[in-house]
Amino acid sequence: MGGRNPDGTIRRIAMQVKDNFADGNALGWKTYGGTWSVAGGRYGVGRDVGAKSLLDTNFADFTYDADVTVNSGGGDAGLMFRVTKPSVGPDSYSGYYAGISPSGKVVLGRANGSWTELGTARTPVAPGSTHRMRVTAVGSSIKVFVDDMKTPKISVSDGTYASGANGVRVFNAAASFDNVAVGAAR
Repeated sequence: MGGRNPDGTIRRIAMQVKDNFADGNALGWKTYGGTWSVAGGRYGVGRDVGAKSLLDTNFADFTYDADVTVNSGGGDAGLMFRVTKPSVGPDSYSGYYAGISPSGKVVLGRANGSWTELGTARTPVAPGSTHRMRVTAVGSSIKVFVDDMKTPKISVSDGTYASGANGVRVFNAAASFDNVAVGAAR
């Protein structure tokens, strides 16, 4: 009876999206600004003031993992989530962003045509080094992890945006991304 519960009802499927770019393409990703490409099993973008690339997802509560490498530039790179109304421009979207910077900082904020910082923390990030990032969002609880997946670097409560697309972004930087996975909150 695959796909059914013992009482005959249809079993809920845990939505999940994964992309490790090993197939050499970025099918399913939609870009907004920047020059994006897949090379060496990674999804990269040249230095840009605010390039973003989004998956066609609509998650509310989730765990979102990805490897993030800031290759150059004085800004940051990271994960976008609960995004709607994306367009070209640094803060041209409604949603959240968590990024890491070689200045030794992790930042979390939300945008809606302008930027509102929700939290920052110190963390070592060397240019060209890869860091595992995780964002968990359950209701208004948002947690950002960098390398240590047990203790969040940032933990805030913000219920401005309840659901939307997941993606990646740079701000005044060039970066690459790999091992993207979005699934049920855990």
